[in-house]
Amino acid sequence: MRGLEIDEDPVFERRSQRAERIGTWLMVAFLVAATLGLLGSGPLSDATVQTEGLAVAFQRLSRYQSSEALTFRLDATATRAPEVRVWVDREYLEGARIEAVLPAPVRVEGAADRVIFVFAVAEPGRPLAVTLNLQPERLGAVRGRAGLEEPATAAALEFRQFVFP
Repeated sequence: MRGLEIDEDPVFERRSQRAERIGTWLMVAFLVAATLGLLGSGPLSDATVQTEGLAVAFQRLSRYQSSEALTFRLDATATRAPEVRVWVDREYLEGARIEAVLPAPVRVEGAADRVIFVFAVAEPGRPLAVTLNLQPERLGAVRGRAGLEEPATAAALEFRQFVFP
């Protein structure tokens, strides 16, 4: 009985093995990047900007139409009055759909370039956290600005995000 005769192609085999190794390393790199937050939420995507009385926590990298939170942390110096007014750049909000604002604002006011959320302060002089749950509806680089309406000298915070498809 005669054995099977199979043609060998060493050049094809080397190319195939090389393509397999490259594919394996690309999958590993993709998984590591996703775990670290380079493709959406994760430790490398978390960011915070702050100024006197206010800090804004956000995701540097976001996904189109996926839920994310924009969290405002007001310290005790910003919550002395019975109401606190937090503003967000109108252009930023026009590129997103707001799902919820927690706690619920007493009222929402509009200005030419910003939307002002007015919150009642239950315990003046105590820190307050406000969360805007939203879905980005604009792809690519997005710039946002936010700040406190009072005092008028408060600096505006600027943050940048990149929204993936």
